[in-house]
Amino acid sequence: MKQFTSFVLALASVIGINSYAEGQNDIGEVRIIFSKKIKVCQDAVALLNGANKSDFEYDNRPPIFTGIKWAPIEEIKDLEYAKSDIYNNGTSNVILAYKGFFRSHNNRWLYAIEPNDFLTVIKSKQFEYSKFAQLAPAHQVVFTSGKTTVPIWSDVWHHGSKNYIVMKEFYFATEPDDHDPSYDPNYNYKLASLYIGILNPSSKRYDADFKIIRLSPKMVCQITWN
Repeated sequence: MKQFTSFVLALASVIGINSYAEGQNDIGEVRIIFSKKIKVCQDAVALLNGANKSDFEYDNRPPIFTGIKWAPIEEIKDLEYAKSDIYNNGTSNVILAYKGFFRSHNNRWLYAIEPNDFLTVIKSKQFEYSKFAQLAPAHQVVFTSGKTTVPIWSDVWHHGSKNYIVMKEFYFATEPDDHDPSYDPNYNYKLASLYIGILNPSSKRYDADFKIIRLSPKMVCQITWN
């Protein structure tokens, strides 16, 4: 009987340890893949370590990376705007966030326009997406290094004295769902990342393939969830 009791207690202890470990993973064990020694990346990890994985599942956009205030544009559906020094050159621009439905999920893409152009958009109540610099033509962001990502959402994070672009890949912080239409069994979901980039005045580039002005950020951080 004593041996049985000892076995039960030992088993309970193991289960308790495993449950604790799973709980720890659920509240944010993340690692930096690119730029481990840069403080802004370390600060981002500190914020993520206080978050729950479920906050980042699918198209969730938790209010962790904040700093600018978005407001809806009543004249045009699915558009939000904010004023920000997005190029970090001391000049304020208008950032537009467009929410669209793509591959069964809500996606969010960013555009940068001049204040005068923004007034024209409001007066006309029309936004011609192809005319303005955008972060993800054809849903793909191309960094200045040539590395690419297909984020499900993008946001502006004001940190310190600079504005950064935060981009979340679809499966960051969650396991793939083989019933989901986006599921690709050949894709390495465990490396789905959260990227932090930064823009400057030379970030605007004409993309001849899509005949669009592309915003190509410099990659500052690449972070993944263990």
